[in-house]
Amino acid sequence: MPSLERDTLLAESKTILKSVTNWKPGKQFKSNVIPETITTSTYSTTNIRDNQFWCARESLIPSAYKQKVIDCLIGTANIGSTHSDHEVNYVEEFDSLKISNVTEYPDGGWSYELHANYKFGTIGISNRMFYESVHIYKFDKSNQTEEDDKDTNCAYIISVPIDGPTGSFVIGKYHSIEKISWSDNKDSDLKWIMATTSDAGGYLPRWLTNMILPGAISNDVPSVLNYIQ
Repeated sequence: MPSLERDTLLAESKTILKSVTNWKPGKQFKSNVIPETITTSTYSTTNIRDNQFWCARESLIPSAYKQKVIDCLIGTANIGSTHSDHEVNYVEEFDSLKISNVTEYPDGGWSYELHANYKFGTIGISNRMFYESVHIYKFDKSNQTEEDDKDTNCAYIISVPIDGPTGSFVIGKYHSIEKISWSDNKDSDLKWIMATTSDAGGYLPRWLTNMILPGAISNDVPSVLNYIQ
């Protein structure tokens, strides 16, 4: 992706995340996989574009786990340790992956193409293939341009659907925006916010996908904390 298009993707993603405070509040999920109880708040809207259903979650991760979560979610530009290479270990339905076309950019971030095979253990739901372009952006407090992020470090992990080969499998579409932000104070928490819209494809109705989405994305929080320990 050219740098200009990459900049546009980031700008649009920032706008979506900033709007989450105006979305409809949903259920709060509690997790106790570490001594501290983590509360994950959820939100939803259909006001982004074309009446698509978007769902978001927000959590604070205790400082003791901050660096490991940062390393897990950002990953590296090397195949075998990318964001998605970590993700396959904590998302239960994520069965296998293929990463290609890793590209590094002058802004210090990188991107790659992902072919992800998901297996759903539910009777009647076949495997899904997701084709995505995954973009990583990293900013430290010295090069922040957003007033909201002043004096903090942050990173964005953005996945957008792309075209891929067809076959005897169902193709799903997944668009997600994750942002983690943190200060250099070793005792401060990590803020983790994520927004997504998805279509599992096939005969699975969108209303059912939308209904289960808040719980599914909230489950990533305890899953990551389990994985990094």
